[in-house]
Amino acid sequence: MKNKFASHSWLYLRGGMGRQAGVAMVVVLWMIMVMMALAASLVYATRTETSMVDYARRTATAQYRRSRHPLCGHAAFPAQQGARSQAGAPLLWNYDGAKVEIRVVGENGLIDINYASRPLLQAILKQVGLNDEANERMLDILEDFRDVDDLRRLNGAEDKDYERAGLPFGAKDAPFERIEELQQVMGMTPELYQSLTRFLTVNSGATGINPMLASPDPVVAGGGDAAKVDAYMQKREESEGEYVQPDFGGHFGF
Repeated sequence: MKNKFASHSWLYLRGGMGRQAGVAMVVVLWMIMVMMALAASLVYATRTETSMVDYARRTATAQYRRSRHPLCGHAAFPAQQGARSQAGAPLLWNYDGAKVEIRVVGENGLIDINYASRPLLQAILKQVGLNDEANERMLDILEDFRDVDDLRRLNGAEDKDYERAGLPFGAKDAPFERIEELQQVMGMTPELYQSLTRFLTVNSGATGINPMLASPDPVVAGGGDAAKVDAYMQKREESEGEYVQPDFGGHFGF
């Protein structure tokens, strides 16, 4: 009996140890699976980041190469005597006998046709050659075109005026969404439109001009005489990006 009991105890002990070993093996296998999953996630994340970095590198390289193209960057332009690098300064490019003038101007260096004050618009219209009478008439027509009501200003134009003029459209009665809409304004000639486009934008949302981004023409229109503007442009060029406050144009946002 004693030996039989010892045999059963030994079998029970061996069975218990076997179960414990099995549980331990399962735990080890789960830990290995978890570690493999973490390693796979790390590899995937590393590959993703590597791909993103490679994409950013290739994009930057492509942008740099495009910037060297004659139509996109200064580097492809031949040196020009007296050329200036100020905002809006024209860069001339000769290609197959054709002359192309390219200007780069920040939106805040232009005059927003929707938000600009009447005196600033008046100065712009004077700059492009309109006399006082034509200036006042065009201002009223422009403001009637962009405002939301149908009340006609003294020299303005609403829908019935467009109809009497034989135009297929009336006043928009809403802000300008594109500069091209100026061509729908009554009394806007192709010559006047072309003259105004270098001054105007619909994207700045400002009532005035940022002088650090403006080309000389809008700054002159903003209230500075040509000599002061030239002196200011020179100071701005020498400032290497630091803000330079002009001593003119206080009524025009700078």
